[in-house]
Parts: sequence; structure tokens; C-alpha cells
Amino acid sequence: MKTDIETLKENIRRKITTTMIGAIDAVEKKFGFLWSNTTGEEAKFMHKVFLEVRKTILDNGNTQIKLADEEISGYEVEKMTFHTIFPVIKQERLSKNG
Repeated sequence: MKTDIETLKENIRRKITTTMIGAIDAVEKKFGFLWSNTTGEEAKFMHKVFLEVRKTILDNGNTQIKLADEEISGYEVEKMTFHTIFPVIKQERLSKNG
């Protein structure tokens, strides 16, 4: 079973990773036509630039994940849980009381 701090770290890693992938996807969707719909040296150059931007985004995100892991390790973490108890009322009782 995972500890609360391991769960927190995993959730933060997932959120940072989702942000990185979302950024890469947005760049590719908006600018992908520069290298996917054309051929030649210009398209190769634009694809190379995209791959450099992609690498930078991933490198920065991975650095932030490591820093967040280190930061969290300095804390004691306890997940707060909430429990709600719903009373069960029989249908007959509801009919009598309106």
C-alpha cells in the first residue's frame, strides 16, 4: 500500500506531465502544418525546431518534477479523508411523514 506522501508525489508528477504533454500537443496542433503538409528543406528545418521545443518542454517539466519531489520530501504528509453518513429512511416512513 502506498504512503500518503507517495500518493501525493505521484499525483503531482501526473499533473506536471499532463501539462507538458498538453503544451507539446498545442504546439503540434497549431504549427504542425509547417512540417507535415510540406516537403523539402524548410519542412525539415521546421520539424527540427519543433523537436527542440519539445525537448525543452520535457526537460523543464522533468526538472520541475524532480524539484517538486525534493520539496515534498521535506514535509510530513497525511491525507485528510472525509466520511459522510447518509441516513436510510424506509419508504413507508417517508409516506407517513410526507
